[in-house]
This record gives sequence, structure tokens and C-alpha cells, in this order.
Amino acid sequence: NTNKLIHVANLRVELILKNDAGVSDERIVAFPPLGLNTLGAEQGMGDSFKSMGYLLMKNGDLCDYHKLTFTVKSATATINGKKVDLLKTDNLHIIQNR
Repeated sequence: NTNKLIHVANLRVELILKNDAGVSDERIVAFPPLGLNTLGAEQGMGDSFKSMGYLLMKNGDLCDYHKLTFTVKSATATINGKKVDLLKTDNLHIIQNR
């Protein structure tokens, strides 16, 4: 139904990364726009509402992802032109692949 098209832009997720030795860092991951109008062409994941991001690790202590945990500190996006706190609306689902 075309009256329910959703456009998600300016998606930013702030993460707190921590290893088992207590070394931590805060990083922001930015994502390209999501939604039916993007057709997911730039994502290559076959679903225009899924995206993934990579973090360049500047701290060698955080490179061993098997010993790394993360907490989402904040997550915001512009959805259909309105700024939304994704943590308050429970609209953010993170799938962690190892």
C-alpha cells in the first residue's frame, strides 16, 4: 500500500564499545537512507529496510571482536521528515554477527 511508504534518513547510532580488560570507546555509526524509495540499491542486502555499518578501529585493544561488547547509547533518525529517538520508540533492532 503506497500510502504507508517510509523514508528513514540521518540514521545515527552511538555505541559504547568495551573489551574484557575494561578498555572502552564511544563511536557513532552513520547509515545511508533506508526505505522503499531507495530500493535498497546501495545496500546489496535485498531488503531496503536493512543496513549495516562498519567501524574503523583506531584502538588496537578493541580489535578482537570476540572479546568486545557494545551498548547502544543513543539512536536517532529522521523518519518521514520528523526526528525520532529510536530507543524511546523501540524501532531499532540490532543483529550482531560474529
